[in-house]
Amino acid sequence: MDLGGLLAIVRRNWRITSSVFVLTLLLAVVALVLTPTKYAATVTLYVFSQNNTDNASAAYQGSLLSEQRVKSYSDLFVSNRIGQAVVDSLGLPESPEEVTSEIAVSAEPQSVLLAATVTDQSPERAIAIANAAANAFTRLVADIEQPPDRTRPPAVAVRQIEPAVPSPGPVSPRWLLTLATAGVMGLFLGIAAAYVRNFFNNAVQSVKSAEEIAGVPALGVIPESSDLSERRAHIEGDEFSSSIEAYRRLRTNLAFVSVDKSRKRLVVTSSIPGEGKTTAVCNLAAVAGQAGLKTLIVDADLRRPMVADSLSLESQVGLTSALTGRVATWGAIQASRMPNVQVMTSGPLPPNPSELLSSDQMRKLMDDVESDFDLILIDSPPLVPVTDAAVASQLCDGTMIVCRHNFVKPEQLATSVDSLGKADADVVGLIYNAAKRSEPLASAQYYAYKQQRPVGTAYALPIDADQTKPSPRPHRNLSNESK
Repeated sequence: MDLGGLLAIVRRNWRITSSVFVLTLLLAVVALVLTPTKYAATVTLYVFSQNNTDNASAAYQGSLLSEQRVKSYSDLFVSNRIGQAVVDSLGLPESPEEVTSEIAVSAEPQSVLLAATVTDQSPERAIAIANAAANAFTRLVADIEQPPDRTRPPAVAVRQIEPAVPSPGPVSPRWLLTLATAGVMGLFLGIAAAYVRNFFNNAVQSVKSAEEIAGVPALGVIPESSDLSERRAHIEGDEFSSSIEAYRRLRTNLAFVSVDKSRKRLVVTSSIPGEGKTTAVCNLAAVAGQAGLKTLIVDADLRRPMVADSLSLESQVGLTSALTGRVATWGAIQASRMPNVQVMTSGPLPPNPSELLSSDQMRKLMDDVESDFDLILIDSPPLVPVTDAAVASQLCDGTMIVCRHNFVKPEQLATSVDSLGKADADVVGLIYNAAKRSEPLASAQYYAYKQQRPVGTAYALPIDADQTKPSPRPHRNLSNESK
């Protein structure tokens, strides 16, 4: 994976990346607030040889001896003996171990200087402990280094250079350093979380991936929108919104693929439930009606019909009513609130949907209505659970598959295309739904002067269930329609 691919993963999963980043910072802030404020005091000790001879060789040996002692004195400074001496001299309530745990000793390489730093919640107490520890350490070294002959001086001695020096401010907690470290860690953890999520989530993530899997182009890229719902025909909203403009582009692209072949009957399906095929049917029909195309929506999803609910129409009389002879074909068609759009809802649900859709009555019904509509959109069930869409595709001029971003898996989309291929269906393209704004054709901004129109403009009146066949009108081919 290159940098571009990683950035694409982070962009697709920006919510989890930002959440991990913010959570890491919050945990760091909580830890900083709960950490007590501490101050430091540092005392510096000088280790030197007491060989007073003028011999250069002896002086050099004494210098080496001092450097060697410094290395071992670091551990001696934090021994319990020093801790006990500090407790006794200052009358502290802590144990020697607790006192020495606050002391950190460092020695510079090839140096005879020893630095001891004491951290405590009180700056005055830190200074007192540092000075007391330095005095105790000086006495301890003199006692250890004292030769058996008391008349001779110790070979090595320690001297405190100056009293303990306090730090200019608190040394803990270190807000800036901690937050910077937490920010870097949060960023890396967020990227890692996005990568792991992308690794385990193998749903279709882009238009390009969907086109490669299906082997057909995406005729429409519908941006993600909270207004797009199967319970609401989005076309009733702002006519200049990016979602509606995307459906207009779908309508135009559909006209281009219909240049050499008339495609009046189109099946709209999906791989699995929940991809938004009914919404796509309703909105495509709406923009087609706006362009002056006389459009018919047929709800052929005889298992879970949604068109009637989406358009607030009657569902008791519809496709199955006409197929079983309960009403005439034109008596099963209703008008919608959208201009030039009529609807044949599902009607009562049958026990044998596939048989009804493959029947001669279904073929005859489609032939009867074809001459009076410019575009017939058939909403059919998903392809993976049932074969109804493949059956309906044999009666139509083309099939469009709705593919929802980050929802359907590649193998499910591939199965759908394979099912249609076995049925010799003409798959004209995809409708890529709920696309992220970063997808091509989904993030364009649309600027136009909005012409004022009266609020509450009435649409066509509903057709009665027993209405006879409308008068014929001149046939108009979708391929010749302009946007």
